[in-house]
Amino acid sequence: MQVRDVFHKKLHISRDIPIARVGRIYHGPEFRGGHRPIQICLVHYKDKEEILRKARLLKGSHIYISEDFSRKVRLLYYSGTVNDIRRELNSLR
Repeated sequence: MQVRDVFHKKLHISRDIPIARVGRIYHGPEFRGGHRPIQICLVHYKDKEEILRKARLLKGSHIYISEDFSRKVRLLYYSGTVNDIRRELNSLR
């Protein structure tokens, strides 16, 4: 199944979403079932927001969509306060 098929058939997005780049991730730990994840770079930020909002429609389909945060940022995002996250992101710049 291609990325555009997932957008149209699974996420019910009828319009064409411009994609800047798509690539497989070949480094890192092994993933479920031996399938390697793909990384998609979208042209418009609003498309990313819509896709992430509709990602819950993929429940039970063995397709997962998430943002590409580093482990450090993910830990802060899920356990810290907003000020902790802002402070850490500013220190990374």
